[in-house]
Formats: sequence, C-alpha cells, structure tokens
Amino acid sequence: MSLPSLLFAAVFVFVGVFLLASAISGLLKATKASAWPTVPAVLQSVDLKQESDSDGTVYQAAVSYSYRVSGSTYTGTTVSFGYMATSGKEAHQEIFKKLKSAKIVEARYNPGDPGESCLAYGISRSHQIHMAFAVTWVLFVFGFFATTFLFGQSDSRLLNRIVVVEKAG
Repeated sequence: MSLPSLLFAAVFVFVGVFLLASAISGLLKATKASAWPTVPAVLQSVDLKQESDSDGTVYQAAVSYSYRVSGSTYTGTTVSFGYMATSGKEAHQEIFKKLKSAKIVEARYNPGDPGESCLAYGISRSHQIHMAFAVTWVLFVFGFFATTFLFGQSDSRLLNRIVVVEKAG
C-alpha cells in the first residue's frame, strides 16, 4: 500500500476510533451519574430543536434548569450525557412533552463538581445509536481495507490446487 493510501486509510481509522471513544465516554459518564446525589431543579426553558441540512432533519430536546447545592445556585443544560440529536422526531417529542409538562424535575449532580449535572442517567437510545454507528464505521473501514488488500494478492492456494495433467503445446 502506498503512503498516500495509508494516510487516506489512517484518516478513516482515526475517525472511527474517535467515534468509538466518544460513544464509550458518554456511556460511562451516563452510567456513573446513576450514583450521583439528586436535588430538585427548576426548569427555566424547554425547547424542541430542529435542524435541517442536505442530509435531512434532526431533532433534540433542549433544556435549561437551575438547582442549588450547598447554598450555591447552578444552571444545567444536560438532559443526559450522550443524548444527541437524531432524525427520530417522535422520541425527542416524547422527551420534550415530559419536560414541558414539568415545573420542577430531579437533577443529578457530580459531587466532585456540583456544576456538572444531568436530568437522566444510564444507557439510552442515543447511546445505542452512537455505539452502533461507531462500531459499524470501524468494521466497515477495516473490512473495506482488508478487502482492498486481498484484491491485490495472488490466489496461491487456488493455483496450487489446480492439477495440470498434461501441458498444452
């Protein structure tokens, strides 16, 4: 494989590793938040964001809330660590409706950094989508380059199994 081909492949491998690391990081943080203390949080705003581009439209529930820990007031905007915009409008609408109908919700905050908080914890659909996409990306990239490599090889096993009884000529 030539140097330009290796660099090209490295970019795709790097993106895959980044996607996988990001998915795992969000999943671990969302799981860790299950052990964090909780406090009442007053909802300041709730919106259903919609963004469109040439690839389609994605949706995401956006929230702002305030809460108090040890006499200090904090503002949070995290629904859940790893929660992200997707094209599944109905799922985001359900989250939006639940939050929109509330005035006070339970927030979980990081005891080591009370300014870090979320409203939900644990594995969610967003984590599953992110992980599935990252794994699919990595497998596709390795599969594509393995296939490309194999196309460039001779088939010595096949050649060795062809028995020539009499040569032409």
